[in-house]
Amino acid sequence: MSVLMLSEIDQRLALCIVHQTMEHYVMTGKRYDPSLEGLPQIFHEPRGVFITLYIEKKNNEELRGCVGFPLPSVPFAKAIAYATYSSLTNDPRFPPVEPEELSNMSVEIEVLSAMTRIEYKLKDTLIDQIEIGKDGLLLQAGRFSGLLLPTVPTKYGWNAEQFVQALCKKAGVSIDVIENANAVIYKFQAFVFRETVSSLKNHCDTQN
Repeated sequence: MSVLMLSEIDQRLALCIVHQTMEHYVMTGKRYDPSLEGLPQIFHEPRGVFITLYIEKKNNEELRGCVGFPLPSVPFAKAIAYATYSSLTNDPRFPPVEPEELSNMSVEIEVLSAMTRIEYKLKDTLIDQIEIGKDGLLLQAGRFSGLLLPTVPTKYGWNAEQFVQALCKKAGVSIDVIENANAVIYKFQAFVFRETVSSLKNHCDTQN
C-alpha cells in the first residue's frame, strides 16, 4: 500500500490548481476543468484525493468543507479541481462558501493510497490492525458506506476503537454491523499537505 510522495514543486502545482479552481468559482460560480497539457506525468494519473477547507474564527480553526474521491477515477489534476469545487459548494453539512470567506481559509490536500481490505471476523481483530495517525478507513455495508481520513482521529484524540465507532456513525450504522458478513472495511494512507489561501494566492499569482 504505497503513498504517492509529492516533491515540493508538485505540491505547489497541486495547490495552484486549487487556487485556480477557487478563482474560477468566484468569477463564474462554475467548476474549473484544468488542462493536463504541460503538467508532470503524475498529474495525468488517476488518484484518490480529498480536499478539506478550514476557516479561522475567533482564533479557532473550524471545518468548512471536505469532499473527495476515495478511488482513483479521474486524473490527479482534475480530481484536485473537482474535489475543491465540491468542497466549496457541495458539502451537505455546510452552505456554499462565500467569496469573502476565502481570505480566512486554509486548504488541505490528502492524496490517497490504494485501498487494502482488512481481513477480520471479530471487532477486536479489526481494531488491532488499525494504526492511528497512519490509516484512514472506508466502511461498506450494503447500501451504507462511510469514510474517515487518516488525519481525523488524531485531531480528536481517538483510539482505534473510537475511530471505528465514529466510522460506523458516519456510515449511519451501529457498530455491531462491522461483524456482519456483508460488511467490508478497507484501510488506506495519505500524503497530506496544506496552505493558507492568502499565501496560495500570492505564490500562484507570482508563478503566472
